[in-house]
Amino acid sequence: MRDINSGAIVFNLSGGAILITVFAYMGFAFFHTDIVAPCTARYPAGKQFALDSQRGNLLTPIELQGRAGSREWGILTNAQILGSGAGNDAVMQVSLASTDVEDETARNGVGFTWQSAELAKATSACLSYRVFLPASFAFAKPGYLPGLYAASDIAELDAKTPSDGYVARVGWAQGGGSGVEVRSVGAGTLWQGATVESGPWPLGRWVPVEQEIALNSKGAGDGILRLWIDGKLRIENRSLALKSDSSPGFSGVVADIGYAHSAGDPVTLKVSPFVVQWQ
Repeated sequence: MRDINSGAIVFNLSGGAILITVFAYMGFAFFHTDIVAPCTARYPAGKQFALDSQRGNLLTPIELQGRAGSREWGILTNAQILGSGAGNDAVMQVSLASTDVEDETARNGVGFTWQSAELAKATSACLSYRVFLPASFAFAKPGYLPGLYAASDIAELDAKTPSDGYVARVGWAQGGGSGVEVRSVGAGTLWQGATVESGPWPLGRWVPVEQEIALNSKGAGDGILRLWIDGKLRIENRSLALKSDSSPGFSGVVADIGYAHSAGDPVTLKVSPFVVQWQ
């Protein structure tokens, strides 16, 4: 019987270990998806839409209306600023009731815009706020929450297919799923539902919402949309064409808060001051 060379055994064992490591890495790379941190952790400090005055007094509905843009509804009848909300900030309580305007029967809750000239040259932006939906919220109808937008003409926000720019309203679907309604020049109106399933909207507590948009390159469909609900990534779309050659990059926030098509259950929800960060 020939002696077995101990060096050969070590060599073969080492080679086998390397092969196992290589195959393990290949399997990990195939099945593993990099986790993207919420955008608030990756962007520099931004601006907050405050719900109190410089003296710390809560805004009245009339004062809130004065801070809103020309496109607004429901603020005087359906909005109230309360203290001791999310993180001890002032918060906006919104009644999802009809605005009682005869020629705008679909409008309910509140709607307004917050524009910022500082966003004009940004290539990506992050919008964050917190939402409190009551434990009794039924999700009988789909609805809207604040989202980022860009438009040369504010009237384009209500067009099914904008002639320039885009609007990306965060929202809930019938049944409680989360998503973003995107309206853009190229795609018309598109509901982007959660691509990572993690259950319906949490109820009865404050829930953080973060929306990130990175604009596409000129003439390309490489724009990015991400949505985090309660710290979990729900949407990641890396193939959007939001910005056309003539449209602005970012204009601000469209704060439409209510049912998407008509008034439903007469409930209230609460929203914290929203913050925009950009780069």
